[in-house]
Amino acid sequence: MVLAPSVAGLFKWRQFEQEVILLAVVWFCAFHFRIATVEELLAERGLHADHVTVWRWIQRHAPEMERRFPSPSTYDVEPLG
Repeated sequence: MVLAPSVAGLFKWRQFEQEVILLAVVWFCAFHFRIATVEELLAERGLHADHVTVWRWIQRHAPEMERRFPSPSTYDVEPLG
C-alpha cells in the first residue's frame, strides 16, 4: 500500500510494515482491545511484536488517527423518528 508522503513519514525507520502498525492501532482504538489482546492477534497472524512495541505504536500513532478519523460518538447525529 502506498501512503501519502505526509503519512509515510510517520513510519520511517520502523521494523514492521506500516499496514501492521496501523492495524494494531486500529484494533486498540476502534475496538478497545487490551494491548495484550492486540499482541495475541498479531501473533495469531505470524507477527511477533512485544507488548511494549505495540504500546509505543499506540502512543505515537493513536493521537494522529483520532485526529484524522474522529470516533462516531463525536458526530452530530439527529435521532431517528
